[in-house]
Amino acid sequence: MKNIIILLVGILIFTGISYASMQENYDLNFLVQELQKAGFTVQEGEANKVQIFMAVNLNLFPNCFDNNQDALYIKFYFPPAPGTQTLPPLFGLIEKDGFRMTDPRFRMRPDEAFLLLGKTPKECKYFSFTPYIYERYFEKDLKFQEVFNSLNDPINNLTIKTDGKNGNPFDTFTVIISTPDQGTEEKIRQSLIQAGFPEGIINLSVIPSSLLKLGTDFECDILMCVFRIYGSEDEKALEEYVNKVPMQVYRVTPNNPAKLDPFSLPKLRVRGTGETEMDLIPKMELLREAILEKYEKQGWKATEYSTDQWLEEGLQALQANKNMFGENRDTAYMCTESFTMYDNEFIVIYGVDHTQTGKASYCSAAAYGEDYYNGVAGSNSLKWSGSAKEYLKEDVDVDKFFVLTSARTNILPNVIFTFMIPTKIATEGVHKYKPIFIGFRNYLEQATKSGPIPEELISPRVIKFSKPDYPPVMN
Repeated sequence: MKNIIILLVGILIFTGISYASMQENYDLNFLVQELQKAGFTVQEGEANKVQIFMAVNLNLFPNCFDNNQDALYIKFYFPPAPGTQTLPPLFGLIEKDGFRMTDPRFRMRPDEAFLLLGKTPKECKYFSFTPYIYERYFEKDLKFQEVFNSLNDPINNLTIKTDGKNGNPFDTFTVIISTPDQGTEEKIRQSLIQAGFPEGIINLSVIPSSLLKLGTDFECDILMCVFRIYGSEDEKALEEYVNKVPMQVYRVTPNNPAKLDPFSLPKLRVRGTGETEMDLIPKMELLREAILEKYEKQGWKATEYSTDQWLEEGLQALQANKNMFGENRDTAYMCTESFTMYDNEFIVIYGVDHTQTGKASYCSAAAYGEDYYNGVAGSNSLKWSGSAKEYLKEDVDVDKFFVLTSARTNILPNVIFTFMIPTKIATEGVHKYKPIFIGFRNYLEQATKSGPIPEELISPRVIKFSKPDYPPVMN
């Protein structure tokens, strides 16, 4: 079976799909009929690739949500609940000059569900589905405020149920039900089974009503769901996947308001193992000294930047009405402070490759602008092998470290750069006179099926090198 069914009862958005492959094994029309017989109105949604730069450039969203420039994101669109309309600040659908964008935000009744059906991605280091609160109305301010925080553990490639052989989660068929209500979930589950979908491929993503003001009125919370994909050796295959998402989604609404039976928030996966990387700190210091020695000998002046926690967990942030820009619990986020970097300067980013110590499945480092929280350039752990050998030589642990270099321009002498930071004024770059910061993501510790915790990791570092007698390019 090469298909996936994801039943999202609560938050999702999809674009048009071909049903041919899914119908080889499963009859979607029969499923819809079973849901209707169970007393539901079923509305088709959409799943499509997120084009965040374009959305921000069109002023549809205020920022880029600290996007990972190496990631592929899928968003979901659900039509309004029956008998309701799209209320501000939601925009529904925008079509202009050949550009089409559906709004991934939605409001949700406490007895509704969202259903996703489709295929999981081909093999990659990480994929997941995560439900979020996106905006909340604050009456004292008479406006909505962005509080883009996760509501639950993601369903990821280590936890998802599919029809894959021997537990294979890739390029397989799955079902996800996302809902706040136990009664709704049970009816949908039974409809799926009646329609021929194996119970062993059905996943549940709970929307915790205790944390939310659910409903379709103007002042109710606005939600969003995100499917993210990282780290594939076959980038072309994943691009094809997100450009024509092999998924189908439905908004599933009881015809008659049901007696509510809300789910409790499921027990969260415990993060951390007690095993740390701290024994590698002496070699981290040797790496730092070797980098400084190389470039200071060439007359470069060093300014060092340490890193700290970047984004806290969504459930903690939501209690303080903070915005964590769509974080999830499968990740340890770190970042530097903001700093300027002109044409006569470059940076060296170095640290422990957590995929080589067993603390993560995928890591990335990227440059961000402060104005739009836009990730514009970077590198990931699939490309880091051997990058520290120049500095640690034949050390037995050399492959546990990485070294990257980056600049605004490639005309600086005697430096080969890993990636360049574009200087476009729009969201695709950061203007040369605007500050940047470096953000780090560390995804999915195999032992816990969740994100590593920062206190068990050695934090990465950044050194900026400047040469006063080498003037910046002024243009």
